[in-house]
Amino acid sequence: MSRMPFGKFKGERLQELPNSYVEWLLGLDLREPLRTKIKLEYQRRTLSENVAHVVPIDLVSVAEAVITAGVRALAKTHHPDVGGSHQAMVALNRCADWLRQQSQRIAA
Repeated sequence: MSRMPFGKFKGERLQELPNSYVEWLLGLDLREPLRTKIKLEYQRRTLSENVAHVVPIDLVSVAEAVITAGVRALAKTHHPDVGGSHQAMVALNRCADWLRQQSQRIAA
């Protein structure tokens, strides 16, 4: 959980900052890791807004289909049976699980 280290909203969670303030922060020359955290927060908000207006109501099913297709395609080169490694498949499956969690969180 990241908090704003300075300014008008010092101590506030980044998720609680007003949109206009986050947009203003994007224009500043911030140091890492704050710069990346602000960018990610802005992207999270933008994605949430866009998903609400564009994505079909059954977002979880659509996301699941995309994730499954991606895992299958990548498994063709990363699975141990075709010359890949166990570690690569573990990473691929963990990433797919994380994406599934994110799609469910956005849809909620």
